[in-house]
Amino acid sequence: MLIEYINKAFGNTLFECQKELESVLEGWLIVKIRHSDTLPVIDHPDINTGIPQGIEAHA
Repeated sequence: MLIEYINKAFGNTLFECQKELESVLEGWLIVKIRHSDTLPVIDHPDINTGIPQGIEAHA
């Protein structure tokens, strides 16, 4: 779940927290896309239509 990833974003300064959160969210997105999961839509845009379904992503 997304909140589990967000809870992993820690740092000694606000800047460190922001950079860690950015990294954690990026990792979460990669996992979701690799598993062909839908991404949450918050307002707009819905980027789920641009994600190939059933295709294994390679890192």
